Formats: sequence, C-alpha cells, structure tokens
Amino acid sequence: MNSTLSPWNELPARLLRSVGVYRHGIASLRQVDDQALRQYTDWLSRGMHAGMDYLERYPDIRRDPRMLLDGATTVISCAFPYFTPISRTHGTANIALYALGTDYHEVVRNRLEQAAEAIRDTFGGQTRVCVDTAPLRERYWALHSGLGFIGTNNHLIIPGAGSYFFLGEILTTAPFRPTPPLPVTDCGRCGHVPPEPSPRAARSMPANVSPTSPSSTGAISPRAPTCMDAFTDATVALRCARTMPTRRTPTSPNSCPDPNCSPSHPPTSLPWMPQHSPAHSGTQP
Repeated sequence: MNSTLSPWNELPARLLRSVGVYRHGIASLRQVDDQALRQYTDWLSRGMHAGMDYLERYPDIRRDPRMLLDGATTVISCAFPYFTPISRTHGTANIALYALGTDYHEVVRNRLEQAAEAIRDTFGGQTRVCVDTAPLRERYWALHSGLGFIGTNNHLIIPGAGSYFFLGEILTTAPFRPTPPLPVTDCGRCGHVPPEPSPRAARSMPANVSPTSPSSTGAISPRAPTCMDAFTDATVALRCARTMPTRRTPTSPNSCPDPNCSPSHPPTSLPWMPQHSPAHSGTQP
C-alpha cells in the first residue's frame, strides 16, 4: 500500500477564530496577474487615487508580494467585523462606523500577531503580518482566496455577511492548502437592487470607483473633491439586501439568483467597537 504525504498543511479555523477572525481564505503567493496590474496602473494614471501618493509607491512589491517576506509561499486573508448598530441622534456627528473604535491597525495587527505566533509554533517557518499599511493588494488576495467578491462599491463583500469588515493578512513560508475563489459574480446587475437615480450605476465597474467620492475618502479627507456619480455607482452594492444583512427589512428584496449571495445575519462587532449608544451616530463608510 502506497501513501503520499500531502505537500499542504491544513490550517485549523479555530486558530484564527480564537483571535476574532470572522472568516478567512488562503491563496498561494505569486505575481499579480497582468489584467489586474493594467487596471491598477490605469486607475492611478487617471488620478483616481485622489492625490494619495503612497498608492504609487513600491510597484514592484504590489506586483509580487513575495518580496515582503523572503521565501513566502502563502497569504492568509482574514476578515474582522466592525458593524455596530447605533442610534443616529439629531445634532451629533455622523462618523463612519469603522472610525468609532480603537485604531483598527493596532488591534487587528495585535490579534494577527498572536495567530502568526501560533502558526510558527505549530507549522514552523516565518511569518509577516500586514494590516493596510503594507503595499499589499488586500482585496485582490482576499478575492483569490475565496474570502468574498468585489462589489460595485469596490469593497470586498462576504456573501451573507456584507462588507463591514477590516482586512488583515498573514504571509507565511509554510505551505497551506489554498481555498478556491468564489464563482464570478455580477454584482449590481441581478435586477433585484432598488432603482438608482443615475443610469451610470448600471454600467459601473469597480475600477471606476474613486476615493474622491463622498462614500470613501471624500467623507473623511477635506483634500478630496466630491463626485456624486461615483457615489451613486458605489451605493448599488450597499443597497443589496441579499449580500448586506444590515440592509434587510421585512419587505426588502431577498431573491438574488446569484448562488454566492446566501442570506445570513450581520456578524457582531468585536470588543474594541463601542456598544449601542444614542450618544454615537454613524454611517457606512
């Protein structure tokens, strides 16, 4: 009887759940594909990054994240929920939900460092934790790891859970079995999203979403001008009651034919986010 050892390690989900990860995906590291590189380069050349020059830096690392950790073979994409139901009191500041708690860069990094240490102790090798500040294409690798799909708002949408998530990654030299990407979805074109005031929303592609829209950096940075067309495009995915549980009402549409959009319940926020309080007011960033 012949037996062959698998070249892959199996990552226990409980290891990541113990530090607060809601869902994760695994991808084998390689160079970013040519089409994604062209889209990103074109996005920059059109000035869609709203003057955030750091998005132009380290193009070689953005192309090949293996340069972030010598010998890295695997990226583990992790999602941490931040949705918090809060009252919107008249006269109070309307602050984006993700900004209400402790700086997520610190919290997510600390939690992922705990998971990375456990991975090194169990499987050996080296690790590096990335949380937003490294030149890593977070949504690209989350998409290729099967964590979710990209909506018309250019956010990663986790089926049945929505997009109220912080993303963080663990790069490791230990080989883990990849999780398959989700089937391609056509977000916003299923016919079950409430009509939008602009016909451009129906033609929107994620590459057209700019941080200059009030739904993104424009809402938190006074440097960025506003663009209502981009805002209209971005809201299509946010209004989908199938993939965004926080948008559901007894009469909201819930019959999207896409098998990726299975209904669920919005995940609860982690301890660093504030509890429900009429003293706070928030909106979808």
